[in-house]
Amino acid sequence: MSNTSGKNELNNALQRAGKRATYVYSYEGPESSRTWIAIVYIDDMEYGRGSASNKNDAGHAAARSALEQLVRVTTGSG
Repeated sequence: MSNTSGKNELNNALQRAGKRATYVYSYEGPESSRTWIAIVYIDDMEYGRGSASNKNDAGHAAARSALEQLVRVTTGSG
């Protein structure tokens, strides 16, 4: 999975299930070295978190984390 495919892959999986992801963003640190944090919620439950030096990459990292969680939930592993 490429760095930018996280959100697309998650949205495609959720669309098939008739669900939507909600992203909440925050950041830490000074503007010159900010760390962005993204949290993905599905049905008001947290499914993934990600952090990066920019908002876009943090969102993709969170989406990849959410995809991994969805796989665990749907396959019953973990």
